[in-house]
Amino acid sequence: MDGDNNTRRLIADEMARKEEELRILEEMAAESGFAPRQSLQRTPPSGFTTPPPSGMAPSGSQVAKRPLTSPEDVAEEVGRRRAVDRRRPVPPVGGILTSQPARSSTAVSSTPRTTAVTAQPQPQPQPQAQPSSVVAEPMEGTDGPQGLASLSKLDLLDMVHKSVKGIHQVTTATNKLNLADKTTVASHSQDILAVVAALELRLSDLEHQLSATKLQAASAELEFSKRLMGASSGVAPVGPSPTVPSYANALKLPKGKAPIAVSNQGPAVIFYPADEAIKSSEETKKTLQEAVKPTSEGIKIRSVRMVGNSGIVVRTANAEAAQKLKAAAPPTLKVAEPKTKQPRVALRYLRADISETEILEQLHQANFSDDADWPVDKFRASCKLALKKQVGPKFLVLLECSMALRDKFVSLERVYIGWDELEVSDHIRACCCNKCHQYGHPEKYCRSKETVCGKCGETGHRYKECQSSTECCATCRRFKRKEAHTHTTASPSCPARQFAEQQAVNMLQYG
Repeated sequence: MDGDNNTRRLIADEMARKEEELRILEEMAAESGFAPRQSLQRTPPSGFTTPPPSGMAPSGSQVAKRPLTSPEDVAEEVGRRRAVDRRRPVPPVGGILTSQPARSSTAVSSTPRTTAVTAQPQPQPQPQAQPSSVVAEPMEGTDGPQGLASLSKLDLLDMVHKSVKGIHQVTTATNKLNLADKTTVASHSQDILAVVAALELRLSDLEHQLSATKLQAASAELEFSKRLMGASSGVAPVGPSPTVPSYANALKLPKGKAPIAVSNQGPAVIFYPADEAIKSSEETKKTLQEAVKPTSEGIKIRSVRMVGNSGIVVRTANAEAAQKLKAAAPPTLKVAEPKTKQPRVALRYLRADISETEILEQLHQANFSDDADWPVDKFRASCKLALKKQVGPKFLVLLECSMALRDKFVSLERVYIGWDELEVSDHIRACCCNKCHQYGHPEKYCRSKETVCGKCGETGHRYKECQSSTECCATCRRFKRKEAHTHTTASPSCPARQFAEQQAVNMLQYG
């Protein structure tokens, strides 16, 4: 979160700096007009007076202000105006803009501007100067900043090209420049400066727009990160949700494990054989498929899987489909409802070895005493201790609770018992047999005649008796999967385990 705030602060500072540079350049453009000066005629106009001798100021008039005739002059003026507001000198640098640190976007102090471009009195040409054949031609359509702003990039480049060409013609026409030639060169130079300033204004405007776009992107990315963190932590994001708003779309698992998606499945119906002639789950499935025609009867089937005792579990799309399936079942099959399983919540790293009563009492007193929705009687009726297992010096506590209480636990993320702070996560029951290493049943209910090694995947011995130097997943080896040698048995990356965990999640109605 601090990194996101720093990014937004830097972008805001950059935007303030660009706005200040854009404003200063616009003020300078308004003062000077950036209009190319007209060329001076060879013959002085009527009423022309000879300027006073050097060193004497003209009486009754103010000394003319120095024009900005080069990019360095513009950079110096920008630095001077910043120094007035900062009350400290700023050394000028080459170019139109100065690379000064961004500051708050306050208005520049309204001090007298002493560098505005003003019309200078036209001195009388000296008689010994040789007349030049090159005369500066005024550019069309460049009356002030608005005229330059209306020109395209090609027109501005053409303007610079003509000005540079005019300077070259003046400097190469004669060995000694007279006053008119110098004025022509100054006029062309100011044309070039006007084009550069106009392009610099456009660049500042574009950079300002880019900074604004970056700020919007950073805000959108921050909002997306908040929603993503809420989804991955098991907490429902703020705002309307197309799914059940009281529950997350993914289970919150311990650190290092990817969240498992939760999809609210429809109701399931279990079928067992009522006739001794049906001896396997395949025969049960075949009998049901011969008796029921889902398409013609309007029954939507999501999935069919096999279970023990020659049974099958058929999951439907909705309660209406489940009722139709029960009514259409043949008399040779028995219909049963699946046992309702409640979610389990894992509380990790409890150091104190306390009883179930003490765990529930301290858990409610420290975390739910101020919650009016969970009084102590309702809390104890919705929660019970499923398992307390010692893992090293600490204990793992598994609580079997109602769906609403599970939502509350996940939203807390951490709970407190005595002197301990415990992490909260979902617990998934994916049982794996230690004999055949298949998921769905414990070893005491295993029907396999062969013992499979959990290290090398070979049959005939157990893990403790294995002398092989190679490791292979026994579950993936049985199904002849190519990635069997890439992980060990019951590894979190095992596709068989991931499938079993997903099936275990789908068996519960979350939300």
